[in-house]
Amino acid sequence: MRVKSIFDLISNQYGITFTGNFLSDPRFTQAYIWYKNRNDYQFVGQSQDVMFSTILSQIINPYDLSPAFNLTNGELTIQFLNGALDHTLDVNISSNSNLTVPFYLDAYVNGSLFTTWQCLGFTLGGQLGANVAYFVNQLGLNEVYTFKLRATSAVNISLRFTYTVNSYIGSTIYLSQIQYKTTTLNLTSFTDLQTLAPQIKITDFVSGILKQFNLTCFAEKEKTYKIIPLADWYAGGAVINITEFTDKQEIGIERVKLYKKIGFKFQDSESFMNKKYFENGLKQWGNTEYQYPYDGGEFTLEVPFENLLFNKFTGTKLQLGYSLDSSFSPYIPKAILLYKYGGITLAQHIHYTNGSGYFTNFDYTMFGQDLTDNGINYSINFAPETSSYWLFPIQQSIFATYYFPYLANLFNPKNRLTTVKANLPVSLLTGIQLNDRLIIRDKRYIINQMKTNMVTGVTQFELLNDFMPVNPDRIIHLEPSRNTVSVPITLPNPMPNTGSSRRALFTSSNSDVYIEPSALDADGIINITLPRVRTMDEVDSGSTDETDSGSTDVVDSNTQIFVNITYEFNNGEILEGLIIILR
Repeated sequence: MRVKSIFDLISNQYGITFTGNFLSDPRFTQAYIWYKNRNDYQFVGQSQDVMFSTILSQIINPYDLSPAFNLTNGELTIQFLNGALDHTLDVNISSNSNLTVPFYLDAYVNGSLFTTWQCLGFTLGGQLGANVAYFVNQLGLNEVYTFKLRATSAVNISLRFTYTVNSYIGSTIYLSQIQYKTTTLNLTSFTDLQTLAPQIKITDFVSGILKQFNLTCFAEKEKTYKIIPLADWYAGGAVINITEFTDKQEIGIERVKLYKKIGFKFQDSESFMNKKYFENGLKQWGNTEYQYPYDGGEFTLEVPFENLLFNKFTGTKLQLGYSLDSSFSPYIPKAILLYKYGGITLAQHIHYTNGSGYFTNFDYTMFGQDLTDNGINYSINFAPETSSYWLFPIQQSIFATYYFPYLANLFNPKNRLTTVKANLPVSLLTGIQLNDRLIIRDKRYIINQMKTNMVTGVTQFELLNDFMPVNPDRIIHLEPSRNTVSVPITLPNPMPNTGSSRRALFTSSNSDVYIEPSALDADGIINITLPRVRTMDEVDSGSTDETDSGSTDVVDSNTQIFVNITYEFNNGEILEGLIIILR
């Protein structure tokens, strides 16, 4: 299942919005989760909500029970009624288009799954009807029921619910009752991914993805959260000189208390391939550790995902991952994070069999640890492991791509932790963001922590030296055959004297380079169309170099493309940037 689709489901479920260029980056959109929660697979279709539609019969004696049924959201509420003795809720099958198809009725109480009936024909759990609930009437009773149906094949089902309340008034027992028929649900044969999902909290899943790609997530406004790689977040920070506002008498400098070892770890895998790799190399596939010359402790970043080692068949383009343990028995893994590489055409066919028949295919969609984006090979591994498909190490690992820039700055031997007090003007205090870089005298810092005393107006800064480049040039390497590239753009924070309006303009000094869009007023992605790299025979003129053998090499200017970025602030201030594309 695509990771982005899970984020979309979370957005819809909780009414929140995720933003950021990274959500459109192929390194995120082509990330998938493979999971199962049982070894024996039985097909069960997607569940559908049971909705009440028609009153079949009603006895008002003395209670009108129809308000208990919500026809809009399918909720049935059983609550305390003055004078009532007890409450009973029963369910029966009203109609069934195929008596041979097994199906399931799930009952939820206050949003949590309460029980499930396995049904066939007109029976629920082997009976013609089922008792859903019985409650003695007591103060505080307020139970909300909802129901879902799912089936092993396409079938049309409707239900009948009977809600009964006995009451004792005077010396007489009275019966109030209502029967409601549900809408007919057309249960489909699509796989219900939810029933196969692993047991993992939403917060653990989201934090796991943030850890995997070293992402930061922060609120832009109510219910809107921006997700961005940490290095890009720092790159978007403004550079602000606060020298004149600092207390020069109270500046503290000390060594940064850093770990001597940092580890990056997936969940241990029971796959026989992973086990054998561990036995041979004494480390888990995809994990990595880095040693530093410091006297601190050890820190391990652990994600909740398993990492499956694939195997490529010799002389083919076919690779497989095995959810089989060392005895070649199936096991239930943790959720496995994979990249979708794309469609592969084989010279030899794949032979599928179910024991009684077979079919063949020459094409398949390849999953694994590898992804190629803009002509660059990336890996989902933390370590630069040898690709099971390409058979050479992939240097653009998760660590190299998302963690190295920040950690290289943090673990720089010249880095120090500086504490300083500053009395900032209100306009500056309210405008500073945590990814801004601060200049004090001739040194530049990133903010590790800031605390402001709202009574005195004094801000206590804890700062780290900043050795990362400000607004660095973007260098992109492409294969000569590629003529398009997509580049995410993060606009810099507005500086205190620039205001909040800003935009970026894109131009190129190379001919036949097309940039869409040519301007952005918010973070976004630009698509650059490049001229074709000409062959030697096609070049009529150009710079030439004599080789030792006397032949002539022609340098085509289309192999080096320069895209200029002009960031404009509303006070007229300009900041320049550059994208360099090498083919």
